Amino acid sequence: GERLMCVWQAIWARDVFPESGVKKATVKSVTEALRSIPFVTYQEATFEETFTKPKLSFDTYKAYVENVLRAPGAPRHLLAQRIEDVCWEIVEEAEKYSSPYLVTEDVHKLWQIFNRVSLKDSYTEKGPVADPEEVSWLMEKIANTLGKTWVSCQSLSRAGLSFGDFLQVLDVTYFAATQALLIRQCVDELHGWLVKEVLKIGYLQKRTKKQSNWTNWQNRWFVLTPTGLTYYQSDS
Repeated sequence: GERLMCVWQAIWARDVFPESGVKKATVKSVTEALRSIPFVTYQEATFEETFTKPKLSFDTYKAYVENVLRAPGAPRHLLAQRIEDVCWEIVEEAEKYSSPYLVTEDVHKLWQIFNRVSLKDSYTEKGPVADPEEVSWLMEKIANTLGKTWVSCQSLSRAGLSFGDFLQVLDVTYFAATQALLIRQCVDELHGWLVKEVLKIGYLQKRTKKQSNWTNWQNRWFVLTPTGLTYYQSDS
């Protein structure tokens, strides 16, 4: 999957007739929404010069983000993160997704996870779809994390599942008979692994130098990812 599939999700959320494919006008509308991101250098003239046809592919847009939209020297991971944030705002505003067993934050996290297993360039009436093998693996992982038995679903067809379908299958098959706390823990664990790409977590001791003096050693919860090391007061 591709992280930038979030853009295709946002395009679908704004698309009045998604059955006709990804259209330049809708892509432009979403791209203009990305102008609020500090790392973005959007110019309408450049967009029009880059995309001359009424429809475009995912690879073409991805190259545009990398070579044109991204400001020189801008960190790729931060840009991708901000793009995903803006795209989620568009999707959330369109009220496309909800679950009776999840708070909005967890729907958001599952949406991010789903984007990682989406088929590149997929676009249907129901939105982008996931690779059948990868989404089957993901749902088996969810079942195992919840302490349940994985049941193969006929909905995992060759055509793949949209995120809406994915949520519905999870609701009916697993979430309906599961405690809310367990669901949240499951979503957090998968999100940390697949989205945040957490390499290692745990408590370490740290202290800070203030002027010429050092503070006492304090326990802090550290999280190591490919993009940096962060710490918090506790693991909660």
